[in-house]
Amino acid sequence: MTNTITWENYKKIETKYPHIASFAYWTEEHKGNKAEPLLVANEEEFHEKLEGKLHANVVIVGLNFGISNGIEALLLDKEKNDDEFLEALKGINYMSNQYGGSYGKKALNDSFKGTCVEGAYMTDFFKFNSDDKEWKAMGIATKDGSGLKPLLKDSPELYLKNIEGLKYELYDIVGIKEDPIFIFLGSDLNNDREIKRLMTLYFPNSSIYKFSHYQRPGFGKKQFKEEADLIISQFEKKD
Repeated sequence: MTNTITWENYKKIETKYPHIASFAYWTEEHKGNKAEPLLVANEEEFHEKLEGKLHANVVIVGLNFGISNGIEALLLDKEKNDDEFLEALKGINYMSNQYGGSYGKKALNDSFKGTCVEGAYMTDFFKFNSDDKEWKAMGIATKDGSGLKPLLKDSPELYLKNIEGLKYELYDIVGIKEDPIFIFLGSDLNNDREIKRLMTLYFPNSSIYKFSHYQRPGFGKKQFKEEADLIISQFEKKD
């Protein structure tokens, strides 16, 4: 694997983006609405628990931050400065993701377990505000994808900001050495022509595949597994 996550990569990710970074890898112990945080204390523990299980050969991309109760409370707290806001985000999510519990078992987790997608790096496309000069990734949170559309209409510069941010995140922090395969989650992301245009410019050697959002109405475990199997078969055909 070219874009393997080493101990050094892991530490850079944990230092810079623990509030947004996650992997399509779940321990057997995970429960509730979040997967267990993928935390290790030192290099020896990384080699024992995570080495060879995490990678960025495939990168799974969501649209943006959803508004959980914790994030909603943060957005209403106007007294926090950027650093305090960022620390609060880390308190809500730290090297974990929301695809635990029923969502994980219905969609990503069981669908890709045992395939080349298991262990893939996961992030969101829109997470950098226009004035985010240090690539802190404070998030652009909305209740759903439709809530993002008026923001993009008023601030179209967010497209360029976030494709540049994604490039920085993957090459400088995650440490990829070549353009990865992308799996885009949900129709809002997959149907956005400007995102697709920018992806071809910034990741010219990448392929993009579509996987349904984990909350897609009427979609159950069987349908998600069929989508996952189709994606894997397409990978194999390209090889």
